[in-house]
Amino acid sequence: MFLTTWSIAQSELTTTTQAHLIYAADIEKFHLEIDANLVELKSTKSKRIIIEQKIATSISNEKILQYIIKQRRYDITKIVDRTTNTVIVQAPKLSNTLIIKGELIIEAFHYIIYVPEHIHTQLLNDETAPINLN
Repeated sequence: MFLTTWSIAQSELTTTTQAHLIYAADIEKFHLEIDANLVELKSTKSKRIIIEQKIATSISNEKILQYIIKQRRYDITKIVDRTTNTVIVQAPKLSNTLIIKGELIIEAFHYIIYVPEHIHTQLLNDETAPINLN
């Protein structure tokens, strides 16, 4: 479950960023099972796929947020299939609502993903994704 809009001011959200690296020298295909509205793709000359995962929550206590991160709530799943030279990245599986001290916690995500130029990229809806060269 991804919440991309929220009723509280964005300045009231606590944000953090996690980086994920995937060595991709032999990779030909990259499938993203993440909502395309949450993803910004950029091209890179590197041989690594770099995923910057920005997490914004209504958790005001940084220690609580870091504890939840350490419990792996926001982990993405990375599957590397060497037989097809494909990498599949899946969004965190948030199967339950997070409530702390009786307050429903808002969770929102944004991803900036740097993909090597030679890799064919597909998003969740199976449309070929254009690479943003910004």
